[in-house]
Amino acid sequence: MTRRLFRIVIVIAIVLWIFLFFAKATFSNSTLIIISSLIFLLFSFGIQGLIAHSIRPPESRGELITFPLLMWYFGL
Repeated sequence: MTRRLFRIVIVIAIVLWIFLFFAKATFSNSTLIIISSLIFLLFSFGIQGLIAHSIRPPESRGELITFPLLMWYFGL
């Protein structure tokens, strides 16, 4: 279940990046920087979650969502 969640987050980040790539002429530079930073943080949250899910043992999977969330929060 958590792998599916992290994969969905990665797909959403990629779709948002593609939208931003094609619509970049309509936004100002400061808006582009803010939006692209949030998309990068969303993408890194998904990657970090997949990595943590692959490394941690199966008995600790209930607490796997907290570690990527903390890493995402500290990335802000």
